[in-house]
Amino acid sequence: MLTEIVPQLSGRATHVQWVERPVRINSPCTIVGLQLKDPKAAKPILDKIVQKHSSSLEKQRYGQVEYWSMKVPDRQQKAAKAGMDIRQPVPCIGIINDYCIFTDSMKAYQELVTAAVNSDRSLSTSLDFKLVASKVRRQPGGDAPGALVFSRPEEGMRFWYDMANAENTRKRLADQAGKNRAWGALDQALRDNPLPPFEVIAEYMAPGGGMLVSDPTGIHYMTFGLKRK
Repeated sequence: MLTEIVPQLSGRATHVQWVERPVRINSPCTIVGLQLKDPKAAKPILDKIVQKHSSSLEKQRYGQVEYWSMKVPDRQQKAAKAGMDIRQPVPCIGIINDYCIFTDSMKAYQELVTAAVNSDRSLSTSLDFKLVASKVRRQPGGDAPGALVFSRPEEGMRFWYDMANAENTRKRLADQAGKNRAWGALDQALRDNPLPPFEVIAEYMAPGGGMLVSDPTGIHYMTFGLKRK
């Protein structure tokens, strides 16, 4: 099967981290996209793979796009009984435009479908991504880098901010405060010093990027961050 898949790939891959809400400790999701030379030619191969594993996969539809999700046991109820608030990963696979997509979140897959039909939701149309991409293009080799990196530190901080303010987090922290001095000190500090609105924190964060290039002198990797004005 691998010998059929590899010839269909263009050699371009995309890796994305996305946060599924409501925020939980395992909310960060992984998305991997492999660009296809010819999506129509690749579809029968994907169908063959799905057919081979049909007992563990089920067909889904979102809008006009069909994809497959893995059948997973419902751990949510067990987790709730154990006092945990966790996301149930749901691995999905399918083709969106000219990419074969793998992700561990059905919501993430559906977000990709939405972005594919609505350019306003696409990363490529966002101002911060355009700024980072333009910075990369100005660097030596930036017109055709081997890898392009884009990051939003603001979103990473937002995840921890929302986690810290989540009702379940505060409840678990309060429950542990009497058993552990460190947790107790943290619980008291958050009570005495409430976090400011996230917009105040976000003012100090700006998107960043990076690039990987290969030239006669070797392989070079650089990263940078933009400045808030």
